[in-house]
Amino acid sequence: MKSRYFYFIIFCLGIGIVSAATSEVELTLDELIGRALDHNHEIQIGRLQLKGAESTGQGAFSGFLPSVNLYMNQDLNHRTGFGLPSAPDTSDTGLDSLYNYYDLGSASTSSTTLSINETLFDGARSWYANRNVRNFIDQAELNLDAQVEKVVLDVKTAYFRYLSALEQQEVADFSLELADSQLELVRQQYDLQAVSETDLFKARVRKGQAEAGLLLKKKDVKAAKNEICLAVGETAGCDIGISRIDVTLSELPAYEDAKRELLRDNTRLKLADITVTGQELAYKTQISIFLPIVSLGVNYTARAENIGDQFDGLLNTPPSSTLNISFPIFKGFSNKSRLYQLKYDLLAAENNVVKLRKSLLIQLDNLITELDTYHRLIPINEEIITSARLDVELVEKKYHLGSSDILDVLNAQNSLIQAESDLVQIRHDAKILEAQLDVLLGRTGVETAKN
Repeated sequence: MKSRYFYFIIFCLGIGIVSAATSEVELTLDELIGRALDHNHEIQIGRLQLKGAESTGQGAFSGFLPSVNLYMNQDLNHRTGFGLPSAPDTSDTGLDSLYNYYDLGSASTSSTTLSINETLFDGARSWYANRNVRNFIDQAELNLDAQVEKVVLDVKTAYFRYLSALEQQEVADFSLELADSQLELVRQQYDLQAVSETDLFKARVRKGQAEAGLLLKKKDVKAAKNEICLAVGETAGCDIGISRIDVTLSELPAYEDAKRELLRDNTRLKLADITVTGQELAYKTQISIFLPIVSLGVNYTARAENIGDQFDGLLNTPPSSTLNISFPIFKGFSNKSRLYQLKYDLLAAENNVVKLRKSLLIQLDNLITELDTYHRLIPINEEIITSARLDVELVEKKYHLGSSDILDVLNAQNSLIQAESDLVQIRHDAKILEAQLDVLLGRTGVETAKN
């Protein structure tokens, strides 16, 4: 008997462990976004590109620093004179043989030069190159921000569509419950010969429509779940749980406040400004080609019988200085034509910024108008639902008493189901619009999301 109890306990524990292992862990919206950012290949590529851009920052100041070179010269002159040397003495071996064969260390053939060159003026080309590196890093950061915003928006859109599909399925379940109860009531009335057979047929049609509607809503739930799976980097049919939240709308911003926020924080607008800055730097760099280059060179040269004495001599030898000035006179017409092309590119980039700014402001106005409409529609639909429920209760009582026909009941039920469905759709569509507004205003939180 004890052994049976023991095996029964083991069996129950095993079932509990398996069920705990196979149960889904429900992920919040923030956790879904985190998983999507970790699995998205474009985000990973963007992070690598940003690191590569930041690595170039070390060379951004190279144009302001001097170049230092050390030259060491040693002529291999044989003691017997010029021309082809005779074979070395075979009695000597190793380095001594080579040292004796070639007159290494002779003062007349050995020298060391330390050369230091500094550009004093290059038409600000070094400054523009430094700015261009910083601009390149900023562009890589903004490209990563844009990718993060896209991933966050895709996840939020899929998430609220999934919640909408779930609530629409619940509305369809409620519709089927109403149809079942109505069919049962009509059947009872028909058995008592209180209603005609056409009422029974209408009730059966109503139930069939409710069953078909429920099947379609279940299909929509599965499709919305697959959309989330793809958004977070998983395959269709992934086994992840998704937590539900109470959908409430955020406070609608004033247009002027939102406009200032858009012009300050919108990522696409920042990228367009970065493009203008890059074109402006390229144009100014091309102008500097027509300016002279002034550089200063300082050379320290020492001669001695051995290398050690040469290094010591560098400290005691007076330097020779050279001031170089290079004037560009004529290099064909390629530089001039290149300048005109860069000027055109700069004007085109500035025009694109103006067009993009106008387009974004139109999007902002449309989004705020649409969200304001939804904010007004929600309380209206809530009142409609309240009235529709009371109407269904009243019409069902009248039908039971024989003072109302089946069409009145079905119409009242359809009105209630439609109002419930409309409210679900409005709320979740508004949340998707809020996510789009966050991206438009640069509120996605990319600084924490991209790390």
